[in-house]
Amino acid sequence: MKHTLLLALLLAAACGAPLSAAAPAGAGTASTAPAAPQSESETVSPEYLEAVTEFLKNSGSYEALEAVTPQLRQMMEQTIRSASPDPEEALQITDEFFKDFTLDLVRIVAQSYQKHLGLDDLRAYNDFFRTAAGRRIAQAMPQLSKELYQVSARYGTEKMQSILQTLKEKKLLKEL
Repeated sequence: MKHTLLLALLLAAACGAPLSAAAPAGAGTASTAPAAPQSESETVSPEYLEAVTEFLKNSGSYEALEAVTPQLRQMMEQTIRSASPDPEEALQITDEFFKDFTLDLVRIVAQSYQKHLGLDDLRAYNDFFRTAAGRRIAQAMPQLSKELYQVSARYGTEKMQSILQTLKEKKLLKEL
């Protein structure tokens, strides 16, 4: 359960998407990795997929997606080594599942983006990132995102502590 939650959080953070966009991979056989889930209504054209890929690369999100793979692989390896009767074979199967992991994530993200952004929107955004200002913003985004996460987490923690203290003072909450 702890690993599942961490997986969902890592994917959501990497994609810059809500947790609902990080759909689970479909089932496959033990010898082949599953394809990214797609229904006919969610099919993404190659042109749109290319624009989303460029968008993710321009915004710095693509690197984050790629960084998730080794982290998830390491989590899986720990689980497999502690629970599998044949960890080496299990790891070979696991590696097959992770082979196209980043591309599968990009497809999933593209399905979500397609609901909200047209191809022309993505092209315009990508054109902006080719300008001097766009490149500066793209370079700053990873650090800005990191700082936003840190500030949000710190502020959220402080706010929760303040709420808990107020509730305790009003005798609406027992000591924890």
